[in-house]
Amino acid sequence: MSVNDVVISGMSGRFPMADTTDEFARNLFAGVDMVTEDDTRWPRDIFNVNNRFGKILNYNRFDSTFFGLTEAVVNNLDPQGCMQLETVYEAIVDAGVNPNNMRGSNTGVYVGAMDMSVMGHITTDMFQPDIPGNMQSHFYRTTCEQNLFYASRISFVFDLKGPSMTVDTACSSSATAFELAYTQIMAGTYMTM
Repeated sequence: MSVNDVVISGMSGRFPMADTTDEFARNLFAGVDMVTEDDTRWPRDIFNVNNRFGKILNYNRFDSTFFGLTEAVVNNLDPQGCMQLETVYEAIVDAGVNPNNMRGSNTGVYVGAMDMSVMGHITTDMFQPDIPGNMQSHFYRTTCEQNLFYASRISFVFDLKGPSMTVDTACSSSATAFELAYTQIMAGTYMTM
């Protein structure tokens, strides 16, 4: 290894038809088609949307007490925020680290997020021409409220004292967040995740 190498020491994730990276790998190796077709999200043939899509199966099992959050706080979180807390915990444990040992550490959190949460709340009323600005106001409200606090929430819950940054550069958000974290690691300033 050289001094410029970066080690990804822990992984976690949620995927279509798989709650863990191990399940995801098993499905891939077994040739399982994880893209399903049904009308549980969109009515069939609405706006010519393809009915085949990947679905996260268990997005609503968040244990607020485990993360020290009240139900009132959790009721205002979107499922992505809850899943992020779960997967951060799992990735830390997967790296062989006790999350409690990181409390108070100079660890930075860099999250790449392109918030398209408005897409999960589309109704046909939003496209009615006699409701001026309906779609624009809904889009502004959901995107501006949801993804801004992803990194800060992780830093708060895990008591991490380094920089906390959510990056939204559209499709390059994760790559940009990774680059920022890499730069901080190379500068020797912070541990990052």
